Formats: sequence, structure tokens, C-alpha cells
Amino acid sequence: MLTNNVFAYDSAGRDRLTEAALSKGDGRAEWARASQQQNGTNYFYLRDHLGSVREMVNASGSIVAEATYDPYGVATVKGSVTPTFQYAGYYAHQGSGLNLTWYRAYDPVIGRWQSRDPIGEDGGINLYGYVGNKPIDAVDLLGLSSLDFDRGNSTLTIRDNSGNILVSFPAANNTTSTCKGPWPNGTYPYAYYNRHPESGATGPYGLNGIFVFDVPDRPGIGVHSGRACPQSKTLGCVRTTDTATSYLRTLNSIDPIKKILIH
Repeated sequence: MLTNNVFAYDSAGRDRLTEAALSKGDGRAEWARASQQQNGTNYFYLRDHLGSVREMVNASGSIVAEATYDPYGVATVKGSVTPTFQYAGYYAHQGSGLNLTWYRAYDPVIGRWQSRDPIGEDGGINLYGYVGNKPIDAVDLLGLSSLDFDRGNSTLTIRDNSGNILVSFPAANNTTSTCKGPWPNGTYPYAYYNRHPESGATGPYGLNGIFVFDVPDRPGIGVHSGRACPQSKTLGCVRTTDTATSYLRTLNSIDPIKKILIH
């Protein structure tokens, strides 16, 4: 089925989808937006831990759409309005049944990407696989690599877009009594990097600064090294080694970090 939707790409030459302008006067739905507008009415998304839209409500809080998904994202939507973004926060292209990310299209029926990994074999030998067959726990918003902190095993693991392990480092999330507690479980998008050159090896951020993620109500939480060891307490951050943060600095320069899974 053909549509009149118009898609906009960024100006950096990276073929990255940034906005979708919908047909039928729906207005514009920005990428990964928390709401949509249709025929002049605003609707708002309620999401689960993967970012999947489970319910959509109007300004009065009444539910106008409900969505359920199988493990790989095949959607069943009931309601008077269809959410523009659905499984894992991806754009749901109604004509093809594909889910669109910034870089690639994902087919939930077969659980695979429709095109090769944009970073090639540097992301692993499976160029089309989706989150290493762990769709209940992991999400790949851009089709790139991710961080995985396992508090039970005290490890920080770097994974490619298919969920394959690249390398693991010791890490912990022990916190002081003055903060809001450990980093909550869930998947969080990468926000920014702060070098903190004043820190030093035994300072609060170690030799390589902090990689900050977007955690609701917990500004500034991220991954860093420093102090005596990874077990040293933080204000909610995951602490790892200088070797790990050095690896992350290199990774971030060639394959930008996009998210972290805390579990």
C-alpha cells in the first residue's frame, strides 16, 4: 500500500531518519516523540520498559488505543486511533508492516533487520540479527551497539547491534546513603560525555570522565571509573575500571554509544 507520508533525513549525510510528516493533516510526529497529533487533537504515549507504546491517551487521560506485542514486536492494536510509534518506540509503517529506526528498518514478523548493519562487521558477523535474540530485555533504537550492566554478575558488557558480546569489564552499582539509591533497572538512552580532566585515577570519575545517560528524575547518572575500585560507592552511577572507560571513549568516537541496559 502506498502512502503520502513524507520522511526527513538529517543534514549530516548519515542517512538518519529524523522526522515523519504524516498524511491526512495529522501534523508532524518527531522521531521518538512522546505524543502525536491527529486532526488537531493531541494524544500521549504510555510506554513499557522497552519504550513500546502500550496505551495512548487523550488530554483528559482517557485511553483511545491499547497495544500488545509478541516477543519480537508483532503488534495488535485496538482503539479509535492508531499510535504512530509502537514496538520499542519505533515508527510503525502501516503500508509495509516494518518498524523504522533512525538507520534501518526492522521486520517483527521474521525478527530481523532489512538491511546490513551500517558499521559492517565491526558490529559482529550477523549483520541482520536483532538484539541477540533477547527482545524481551533489550532494544536497539538505532541499529547500533549498546552497554549492558548486569548487577548480579558485577559486569559491564559491550554488545554489538545483534547482542553479541564484544568485551566485558568488572563494574558495580554500590551507592551512598545520601543518594536516591542504585540505578533503576531498565533501558536508557545515551545523553552526553563529560571529560572531567580534574578527576585523576583516584578521583570521583577516574581518568576518562563520565558517560551520562537519560534517567528520569536522576540527572547526571552514568558510567565512570575512579576511587579505589569498581566496588567504591557512587551517587547512583555504575563504577567500572579506567580500562573500561578508555575503551568506551574509543568506541564512542567511532560507533557512538546509544543506550544502556541495567538489570
